[in-house]
Amino acid sequence: MIVLSAEVLVAGVVNLAMAPAMGAARGHTRGFPIPLSSLPPWMAIGVLATQNWLSFVAIQLAFGAIVLVAGIGFLRWRSWARGIVEGLGWIGTAPLAVTVLWVGRSIVRSPSDQGLRAGLETLPVVGQTAATALQLFVGGPAEIAWGLLSQAGIHRTAPAQTIFAWTPAGIVLGIIASVGIPTASMVLITFVRRLHVREAFGRARS
Repeated sequence: MIVLSAEVLVAGVVNLAMAPAMGAARGHTRGFPIPLSSLPPWMAIGVLATQNWLSFVAIQLAFGAIVLVAGIGFLRWRSWARGIVEGLGWIGTAPLAVTVLWVGRSIVRSPSDQGLRAGLETLPVVGQTAATALQLFVGGPAEIAWGLLSQAGIHRTAPAQTIFAWTPAGIVLGIIASVGIPTASMVLITFVRRLHVREAFGRARS
């Protein structure tokens, strides 16, 4: 959790530094001719984040700070930290519900003989959306490393570089994350609810 919070905070600082540039971009997206509901989910997330960049960064920094404090408190067996960690675990299960609903909707809307295939064909959309959200939320360290490699001459960044979340590798990682993050979250919830863990926090409080 401490590592996750550090990544989110670094990403938040990077995104905060990008605020002037995003302010200029916001002027172009504010009058976007197509409603967000008509855009692909991954593109809608990008447009929505651009239009509300400072609010997005504030949420990102607040989330990172909460996770950091909760992680430190959990390691010190603070009773209040267990509740926060469990709450964060339940939040982490949300991507699985989104994935199931998205795939299920495609199955229901398709003919019976093509339902499962149609549902599986929507997985790249889920992966692309998850990868976009993750790149926005925790991609700061990766962006810094990418820039350092470019400056060192190890990697040359093309002028019109494709957003990583929209590449085939990014989509695959997004699909894995949409299942892996909820799975890890459910393991975390199970752990903090175990009797001996609750008793350990109770002894630390007393």
